[in-house]
Amino acid sequence: MELITTHANADFDALASMIAARKLYPGAKLVLPGSQERAVREFMSLSEDLVKIEYERDVSLENVTRLIIVETRLANRIGRMAQLVGKKGVEVHIYDHHPRTSEDVKAEKDVYKKTGATTTILAELIKRQGMKITPLEATIMALGIYEDTGSLTFPTTTMLDIDMASFLVSNGADLNLVSSYLKRELSDKELKLLAQLIQSTEIHVINSVHVAIAATTSEDYVEDLSLLAHKLEEAENYNVSFIMVQTKDKVQFIARSNLPFVDVARIAGVFGGGGHHSAAGAVIRDMNVSEARKRLIEYLRSHIRPDIKAKELISSKLPEATPDEPVRRVRDKIAGSNTEYAVIRDGNQIAGIAALKDLDKAISRGFGHSRIKGYMSGKIFPVKADTSAYTIQDIIYEKGVGCVPVFDGAKLLGIVTRSDLLRAFHARLFEKPRGKPSGRLYTLNLTSKIKRSFPKKMAELLKLIGRTADDMEFSAFAVGGFVRDLLLGVENLDIDIVIEGNAIEFTKRLAKEFCGSYVYHKRFGTATVFFPGGKFKIDVAMTRTEIYERPAALPTVKFGPIENDLFRRDFTINAMAFKLSGRGFGELLDPFKGRSDLKEGRIRALHDLSFVDDPTRIFRAGRFEQRFDFRIEPHTEDLIKKAVGLKMVDRTQKQRIREEIIAILSEEKPLKAVRRLAELNELRFIAPGLKLTKSTVNLFSSVDEALAWYDAARLKRRHGVNRWLIYLGALLDELSLAEAQKICDEFVFMKADCAKLISCKKTAEKTLSFLSKKEKLKPSQIYDCLEGLSTEALLLMMAKSAFQTARRRIMDYLTKYVNIKLSVRGDDFTKKGIRPGPHFRQVLKRTLHAKLDSKIKTKAEELDFAMRHFKG
Repeated sequence: MELITTHANADFDALASMIAARKLYPGAKLVLPGSQERAVREFMSLSEDLVKIEYERDVSLENVTRLIIVETRLANRIGRMAQLVGKKGVEVHIYDHHPRTSEDVKAEKDVYKKTGATTTILAELIKRQGMKITPLEATIMALGIYEDTGSLTFPTTTMLDIDMASFLVSNGADLNLVSSYLKRELSDKELKLLAQLIQSTEIHVINSVHVAIAATTSEDYVEDLSLLAHKLEEAENYNVSFIMVQTKDKVQFIARSNLPFVDVARIAGVFGGGGHHSAAGAVIRDMNVSEARKRLIEYLRSHIRPDIKAKELISSKLPEATPDEPVRRVRDKIAGSNTEYAVIRDGNQIAGIAALKDLDKAISRGFGHSRIKGYMSGKIFPVKADTSAYTIQDIIYEKGVGCVPVFDGAKLLGIVTRSDLLRAFHARLFEKPRGKPSGRLYTLNLTSKIKRSFPKKMAELLKLIGRTADDMEFSAFAVGGFVRDLLLGVENLDIDIVIEGNAIEFTKRLAKEFCGSYVYHKRFGTATVFFPGGKFKIDVAMTRTEIYERPAALPTVKFGPIENDLFRRDFTINAMAFKLSGRGFGELLDPFKGRSDLKEGRIRALHDLSFVDDPTRIFRAGRFEQRFDFRIEPHTEDLIKKAVGLKMVDRTQKQRIREEIIAILSEEKPLKAVRRLAELNELRFIAPGLKLTKSTVNLFSSVDEALAWYDAARLKRRHGVNRWLIYLGALLDELSLAEAQKICDEFVFMKADCAKLISCKKTAEKTLSFLSKKEKLKPSQIYDCLEGLSTEALLLMMAKSAFQTARRRIMDYLTKYVNIKLSVRGDDFTKKGIRPGPHFRQVLKRTLHAKLDSKIKTKAEELDFAMRHFKG
């Protein structure tokens, strides 16, 4: 007997390869191991009777003389069929387009070709032998080729794939049917997971290569994760991307690469998977998603080589001209060269670059006699000889220029054009032009304060950051809350750095200095350096200016000098910086008199439209005022009231307000800030009817007491609690369940946080009524009443209760009862001949109750008690 099989979670290429293989082995049975991708299952539900496929659970492995494996060559991917590999008397044939590895099954016949799909290899053999195929067989095989080649668009597609697709169409393949299965819509569950993947994506810059890593969790195994990987690739256009999804007992891993030097098949092999150069996957069973992600990054750091540099892409020698030369003369110079550009020099400086197409246009309109200075582009973005090809491509893409000049020091080496980049590999990233620092006024030097306030290593680190910036001819500054807290004498080791220059190149250099790593956050144009060990990090950004195209909108961010960067911040106390680079390390830059406001205890906005541009600053004003015991100065308070009156917060994304609410309620004493928000009439933005009543104020005080007890209790099983969530529950206490649920939905709080809040809302009254009973309650009764409630809900109920009896019982639950566990296990009962079943849970619960109530103590007593109830 002969069997044809493929890999588990079969896709269309796997199915089509099996169908094609049966043409070559007409007596063989088709056997699918494990499950299949969703689209494949849907197709098979209609065609199963025609294609006659069996499942491994229904097939006997006795009397098998030949095993034909298609679309894989790894034994661990073919389910039960792996038992036949190496078995005496069983001949193995393999047909696969994945490159051979040392882990491959040893086969008597191993057919390999570098094609986009395995189906292509088998289709060619069918064509060569002159075999006839039906339209259904041709359609299934076309599905395999079109799926694995992205409808003949993937870089792995070969001429043979195209030829075989044509062969199948000529034999009746229905491309409408092919399209209907390959372009299916995502289900709601898949759309939600795709959104999670996009949201979680981080860009890691590793040896100049930008790598996207998306990691999330799913309750269930994701059947068509490769489809989501394709959708993510379509949405974001990453050149190298990795997707990891943690399910209950495994991590699904998908890898994609459009770069010739990043072989994802080899990377997937690290996790026991495989694939081909540009697409691969694995199922990781021996580590969680966090461990897998760390292992991936470590591997990439040691195996990805640097990409092409600017000096390798330079065009031929450029013609040069002066700004006063006529357009026609410069056009003739370009025409006589092997390029389409000319450099316009004004003395030793490059004044601009002229493009042939622009000069032809000027001449056609009768301006050939005009001076070239009016038709050159003054926007030039010089790069160094070792600048990455990816960086150059992004400058050209983002800045809308046709080329960039390349320098070695002060010497112009040439230019890199769009055409030059077509010969290199591509990437999508954000690069910003270097800016020249403007004249600025420094007030005082903070060096001595830095030495006194920070550990020696921190002060040395700040100086090293400055020296690195000097080496790169950039200006570097420490900014924001880090500077504010230094002046206040408040400990703050969260360093925020801004760079006048290329922040990403600077971050890469800094990470190299410390043998660390860094992550580039694409959406925000910032980066973070992670030091070895991962316990310390530095946030880096370029100096920016922000333009708000409409009130309350997210800003458009562009490069700007340090003064512009400080002006975009919320309040004067957060709009200070001190120098790290150049002469004068530690000199304070304070253009808006933030230091004076710190001394006077003032919260002052930087400009009159501050709260119109970003209404969330209203919440921050209240938070900073109460944290530092400052006072919002009168004019700023008027600006806040005007913004409130204009309902500016109503135009703001609820998620942004949510983050401010969480920040306020995370303060050590949040009531002060909440009271201030109420005075400014800001609570209505959380809920129209929300007010700070006397009972709410009292409840906040009770929450303070409950948390103080919890901190002092040092519980054995104590986990960190979301303190802000307890205060939020107190703030919303007088609202109805429906109103609280609406707030959770509108502000998109995390599902787990919403569940804790709503469960408390639903059960608090009934629970506290039961716990407040005067008669004695057994520990088992208290346990049953409180089991399943979150610690946050329990602490809020403690705060809400007017009766000491109820509070004491909650304390007993948290300190005693929740830690009581049974010593007996299911194995103890099976050894006694008790078969597992629903009654297990009931008996174990009764046994736990007995232990809670001190009726039994030892494991022997537990077992005896349980056995009596099993028999009863």
